[in-house]
Amino acid sequence: MVGGRVVEVSEVKNRPDVLYVDCADFQYRRKRPDTCAIYIEKNRTSELIEIGDSLWWQGRFAMWTPLRNCVPEDGGEDLRCGIDYDIEIPRIGYSGVDHPDRSKD
Repeated sequence: MVGGRVVEVSEVKNRPDVLYVDCADFQYRRKRPDTCAIYIEKNRTSELIEIGDSLWWQGRFAMWTPLRNCVPEDGGEDLRCGIDYDIEIPRIGYSGVDHPDRSKD
């Protein structure tokens, strides 16, 4: 899994420059989707990420698309274009990170 729909965004204690983002892949398992989390750089852009937005990652970047710019599930008008689709945000570390409030450190 390399992304999906954002289900949680949290600040990381003791790391003011990092955000925790958890995503769920509803494409194949709608009732019990797979989830995976990453850490991303906290900046003016990443602070706008909200639950329901789309996020996927590859290499050193996460690609964010706000929900208002996603293609509707009913197959309506394709809104994917311009500067509001696949907005690059630097990624920190690997995927599958622990929740910051539940980690052992």
